[in-house]
Parts: sequence; C-alpha cells; structure tokens
Amino acid sequence: MLKLLITFYLGSCFGSFFLATYYRMKNNISLLDNHSKCETCFSIIPWFALFPIFSFLLLKGKCIFCKNKINSNVFLAEIFGGLFFVKFEWLLWLNTHIFICILLLIFLSIEDLTSLHIHSSIVLIPAIFLVKFNFSLVSFIFLCFLAIILFVNLERFYLFKFIGQGDVEIIIFILIIFHFSITIKVVFLSALFALLFFIIFKCKKLPFIPFLTMSLFLCI
Repeated sequence: MLKLLITFYLGSCFGSFFLATYYRMKNNISLLDNHSKCETCFSIIPWFALFPIFSFLLLKGKCIFCKNKINSNVFLAEIFGGLFFVKFEWLLWLNTHIFICILLLIFLSIEDLTSLHIHSSIVLIPAIFLVKFNFSLVSFIFLCFLAIILFVNLERFYLFKFIGQGDVEIIIFILIIFHFSITIKVVFLSALFALLFFIIFKCKKLPFIPFLTMSLFLCI
C-alpha cells in the first residue's frame, strides 16, 4: 500500500512538472528559471505552496498571494499523473528508462494536440541512453538518422506534405525503443485511428503524435 501511495505521488509530481514545462515552452519562458510564479500576479510561489495536490487543496485552489483561482488543469494534471503512474507501476519499477520515454511521448502528445507543433529534440538524449544500454547496430543506425533529421529541415520534400517531420522523428524514436514488430503495429493503428477521426470530424490538420501514443499503449 505504501509503495502504491509513493508511486501515485511521484506521478503527481511528474504531472505538475510536465504541465509547468509545457506552459513555459508555450510562452517562451526559460526552462532554466527555477522560480514558479502565479499566472495572475506573477508573484514567486514559495516552496511550501508547491506540493502537488496538497497545496492546491489547502489553498482551496487559490494563489497564496492574490487569492485568484489557480487553473484547474494544474490539479487535474497532478491527479492524472498519479493515476498514470499507478496504472503502469509494473513498467516504472521494471524498466524505468522506457517508462520515462513514454512520459515524453505523453508530453509531446499534449503539445501536438494543443499547438500542432512539438519540440521533438527532447527525445534525442533519452534515445542516446537507450542505445547505450541496449546497443545494437540497427538501433545505432536509427539513432544517427534521428540525430540528423532533428537538425535538418526536410519539410520541402514531397513525403512531408502528408506527414509532419516531427511525426517521422517520433516514429524513429519509438523504433529505437521497441524495434520493428511493435512499431509497425503502432504506425498501422495510428494511421487507422487518424483516418477514422478525419472521416468523422473532417479536420484539415490532425495532430498525429497523440494517435501514436494511444496506439503504443494498446500494443505494449
């Protein structure tokens, strides 16, 4: 029971961190600025008001200074982060580096869903560690290819009229983690879900990363 509670609260911390990171990236705020601030009065939030879930409840969802309401997405991100960690507890303790990679995919899915743009370069360092600890020639080749396309604009090529360069980069990242068999299933399911979504909702542009992440959950 104690291990489950620790896992849940660890997930809440990650949920809070991911939301804060996304907010900073979206608003061009430096990730190196270690001070969290109120979105309304811009006061620096003290450390004792930064504990996920507990701080929100104790402060009744309001800023400790200006008393304006804190965005409810903060509380939801903390709850869902905790529930996600509990759901995939077996993967967290069994294969931590793959679990962290999946968290990155969730973060990129949220970013793609809200802005149709992703900071795909954040997957390079995890990919390097994955190849280092599970080295194979094939994985190393895909890592080199990933590193190249992360820093070269390929949007002018005909292929990228149908699929975003970021989508290709994330598919290669999944390929490095799970290899061919799972990746093929993930891409097939993602394309199928995206096609159905397009037919039903007639969207001009679709964020493909959420479909990749959802399909990956179904395949692992």
